[in-house]
Amino acid sequence: MHLHKKSTNIKNYRNMRGALITFEGGEWYGLTDVVQRVVNTLNKDRGTKAEFIHFFNIATPVGAMLHTLMSSSEKEVNRSIEHLMVAACMFEARDEIIDKINKGITVIMNRYVYSHLFSALWKGLDPVWAETVFKNMPEPDVVIAMKLDSVYASSEESREVTQKLLDYGRRLDKPWVTIEASNMNETLLYELVNRLSDATKVVERDNGAQLRMLTKVLPAPIK
Repeated sequence: MHLHKKSTNIKNYRNMRGALITFEGGEWYGLTDVVQRVVNTLNKDRGTKAEFIHFFNIATPVGAMLHTLMSSSEKEVNRSIEHLMVAACMFEARDEIIDKINKGITVIMNRYVYSHLFSALWKGLDPVWAETVFKNMPEPDVVIAMKLDSVYASSEESREVTQKLLDYGRRLDKPWVTIEASNMNETLLYELVNRLSDATKVVERDNGAQLRMLTKVLPAPIK
């Protein structure tokens, strides 16, 4: 009986999907390092198979075009075109994200849909249109909102986008964790990792509930 029960657990575990966890906020110095430390700690100390997918990847065809566009100093970039290319970069990574998650790997990303949507709104793009281009991207299981000290922000846009995200998170019907990004010491790092470990256990508890795709990003009109 004991061996039979153990075998069943192994079978269920292999059918589990990974979680999708995203770090959201404005651009700030040190984000990539924090995310990588979280991934390393989950792998080493929590037994969670996790991978970091950095966004956006300038080694891909669309990522390279976006990088060239954003790096050009010849003229101002059309904001709508920029937003569409950001979405194209995400869709370029979509199959990889889904494949890893379905193989039981927890995928952690930096500045995913929510960050770029609020950046687009800050630039004055229409909310309905700006939201539409992200539909059918994988829906995160947990969103980490990075509360940002102005010293670490790379621009005024980063500070204001971060504040919009914090306000938005209070109305979002999903696990939303706010952390102080500018004071990521070892204690806070492990506290964050513990909360993310709990999130992956929720996916396991639900027996690897099917990964959902985004149908709506904004909970209500954003002003």
